[in-house]
Amino acid sequence: MNNNVYNTFFEVIENLKKNKNVKSIIHVGSSKDNIYEENCKINDIDLFIIVENQEENQIRKIEKINGIEFDFNYISVEGCYSFLENKTYFFLNIKDGKLLYDENDLGKGILSLCGEKYKEGPTKISSSEKRFQVEQLLSDISRLKNKEEYEDFEYDFLIYM
Repeated sequence: MNNNVYNTFFEVIENLKKNKNVKSIIHVGSSKDNIYEENCKINDIDLFIIVENQEENQIRKIEKINGIEFDFNYISVEGCYSFLENKTYFFLNIKDGKLLYDENDLGKGILSLCGEKYKEGPTKISSSEKRFQVEQLLSDISRLKNKEEYEDFEYDFLIYM
């Protein structure tokens, strides 16, 4: 294929696969659907890279390679399960990602769990938590009744939040 974007993409993926710490590579975002087209137009290439060992749950790096912007999200295996447990929205959205590399079906399992958690929807909050949030909101609104207590820019900021 004579496609500079695809060729660069392919090289980057092959280099990532050489790293023994990399367990899975998932292509997400809009480029996953058109990267294979001749002369494709993309803004960036978004990759979730699941790694075995990493101190932080997530490390994000943006790099330009051959004029193409790559958005690398390195997620530790432990981080994957933490994001799943907390139903972290950005992470659950990888459910529609394209699996490019997968060691021992780890990525396949993560994608499946993301789909399940996404279908469950957000965690329901208790009635007492809802009441607390309503009271907090009403309190915040009542303080805005006294416009003269605020500078103009502060008041505008607060009412347009």
